[in-house]
Amino acid sequence: MMKQITALFQVLLFIGLSTSIGFTQDVLAYLKKGNEFARTKQYDKALDYYKQAQQLDSTNALVYFSMGNAWVGKDNLIRAAGYYDIAIWWDRQFAEAYYMRGMAKHQLGDDAEIITLYQKIVKKDPKKLKKSPYMQKMVFGDHKFAGSILDFNKAIELNPNDAKMYEGRGDLNLDLKQYLAAKKDYDQAIKLSPTAARPYVMRGVARGYLQDVVNSMKDFNQAISLDPNYAEAYNKRGLARMQIQQYQAAVTDLSKAIALDPNDAYAYFYRGLAKGMLGTLPELVKDVKKASSLATNDTKLQMMIIDLKMKLGPSWPKD
Repeated sequence: MMKQITALFQVLLFIGLSTSIGFTQDVLAYLKKGNEFARTKQYDKALDYYKQAQQLDSTNALVYFSMGNAWVGKDNLIRAAGYYDIAIWWDRQFAEAYYMRGMAKHQLGDDAEIITLYQKIVKKDPKKLKKSPYMQKMVFGDHKFAGSILDFNKAIELNPNDAKMYEGRGDLNLDLKQYLAAKKDYDQAIKLSPTAARPYVMRGVARGYLQDVVNSMKDFNQAISLDPNYAEAYNKRGLARMQIQQYQAAVTDLSKAIALDPNDAYAYFYRGLAKGMLGTLPELVKDVKKASSLATNDTKLQMMIIDLKMKLGPSWPKD
C-alpha cells in the first residue's frame, strides 16, 4: 500500500501545478484547500472540499482525479478506481489518471474478495458494468491484471517521458513474472530519471530473476550510492548475497536494513536464515520470532515461518 501512497503524493504535486485547465476561481480555491488537507493526510476534510468543487463543476476531470487520490489515502482502492474512471471519462488524454488507475488495479489484482464483490454487484445490477470500464476489465478480463496493463500502456502513450509510468508498469510485470519486460521498463525509468534509487533496486530484482547476479548486485550498489539510507536496497542486496552464499555479507546488509527500518519483518526473517546458515541457530530463532511478532497478520510470512519450523523439526526450540 505504501507504493500507492507514495504515488499519491507525487501526483498531488501535479494537481498543485494544474491551474491553467479552465477552472473558475471558486473551483480552484476548493481544490487548493482540499490539496492542503490531503498533504497532511486529512482525507475526509479534503474530500469535503473536492465535493464542493464538484458541485461547481461536475465535468472537470481533475476534481474527480483529486477525489480518487483522497480515496487512495483512505485505503479504499475500489472507490479510488471509480473516481479515476470518471476522470478519464471526462478527459481521455489524462495520463496521470490512467497511471493512478493502473496502480489501483495492480494493488487490487491479488484481492479475490474484491473481485467477488464486483461480481455480486454486477449480478444484482448488470447496468453497473457499463458504467465503469474498471469493473469490466478487472472482473471479466482475460487476466486479473489486464486492466492495469492497459492503463499503464495508455499512460505511457500519453506521457512517454515520465519515469514513474515505466516504473509502475515494471512493478506489474514483475508480479506477472515477465522479468525481461520488467527490466526493460526499469531501463527506461532509469534513463529518464538516473538519480532515482528505486528503479535501480527493482531492476536489480528483475535481473536476479533472470539469473544475472553480477549486474543485479551492480544495481543494488548504485541504488545505495544514490541513497545510502534506502533500507530496501540493503534488504535486496542482502537477499542477493544469500543466493550466492555470502552469508556474513548478507547479515551485514540485512542488519543495515533493519537499522534503517526496524519494523521490516522480512529483513529479520531473512537475516535469521543467513545466521542459521552460519551455524548460529539461537540467533536464527531470535530473528524469526521477532519477524513473527512484527507481522502477526501477514499470512505469507507466517506460512514461511511454519514451513521453516517444520524443516528444522526438533532443532527448533519448544515455545
